[in-house]
Amino acid sequence: MFKNMSISAILVIMLFTTDSYGETFLHPGILNSEENLNKLRHRYVNDQIPAAALSMLLDSQLGDVGRLYTPHKIVEVESHVSNSYEEAFRNDAHAARANALLWVMTDDKKYLSKAMRILDEWAVTFHAIKVTKGNSSQAYLEAAWALPIWISAAEIIRYYDDGKAKWSDKSIRQFDQFVLKLHSYSKKARKANNWGASATLSHIAVGVYLNNEAIFYEGIEWFEHSLKTLSTEDGALTADYIRDTWHPQYTLVAWIQTAEIAWNQGIDLYSLQFGREKKPRLEVVFEHFSKLFIGELGNPEGLKKGNYKNAHLDRPGYQIAFNHYINRSNRGEYLPALEKMVQSWYPGGFKDLFMSWDGLTHE
Repeated sequence: MFKNMSISAILVIMLFTTDSYGETFLHPGILNSEENLNKLRHRYVNDQIPAAALSMLLDSQLGDVGRLYTPHKIVEVESHVSNSYEEAFRNDAHAARANALLWVMTDDKKYLSKAMRILDEWAVTFHAIKVTKGNSSQAYLEAAWALPIWISAAEIIRYYDDGKAKWSDKSIRQFDQFVLKLHSYSKKARKANNWGASATLSHIAVGVYLNNEAIFYEGIEWFEHSLKTLSTEDGALTADYIRDTWHPQYTLVAWIQTAEIAWNQGIDLYSLQFGREKKPRLEVVFEHFSKLFIGELGNPEGLKKGNYKNAHLDRPGYQIAFNHYINRSNRGEYLPALEKMVQSWYPGGFKDLFMSWDGLTHE
């Protein structure tokens, strides 16, 4: 509906013509749309998924229906380290999504049952996030990291195949409250660095899931501002760029996943341009970092930790960008380094901070 329109024009239209809480979003509508999930099932049934990508999910304990999960009333978090509470909080979200994806692929109700139990029990158990070591704002970042993963699982269970899972109204209401509790933290993570990118991803996911256009389009505004101010015309970043080689990738992955959610809702953030720039800013950013990752560009002067060459190999997310620019939009001639980078990266890695397995879900 809104593809190729400017963000400001979209916001004006929405302001004067829509109900801010109407059911105007497409569902499932996070990384995995209905079309995406149907393609995934078709490829699985017809043995068309590359073994390396499929094994990443099948060999993961997160997709094991016998894996134990641990809902916590209070999730205790610490700055700069990961503890058992944080691991349960994030990995149980991944497990719910893994089982939801496996249910779609196999139509086996054991995966559906496991995903629903995880979502239901966390929703009724969770109360708050408590920082036990470090700055109190760490709670905001932890929520921003985990919330899109939780929502992506719930979107599949709630909406796939016209609600085939038959998730109960009571469970849906309980999960809505869980989302609202986490959103009360995640929306406060908006800083001018990778935190803000994660906060934006979370904000947009919440807007879709709760059918709240006010939240969703505020997230679109956040994204446009973030992309314009945190990246440069040559594709570098203005924050975290020389800090190390992993925090910039938090920003990149969050931007990719935000753009994909928006695309599924009819808004093309992948093509945003500023001023008289000749290419979309995200294209320039991805091509710049791809050159760093494959060694066509050397490390930026002053880099404090790490080496950009091959720093991407254990990260998720890049297949989504490849799928959009190379497969969906036929812009490979403008992104040769991205195409080369993904060929050596595929199917990517798993990190518990962001939705993973895009090497499987985004062909």
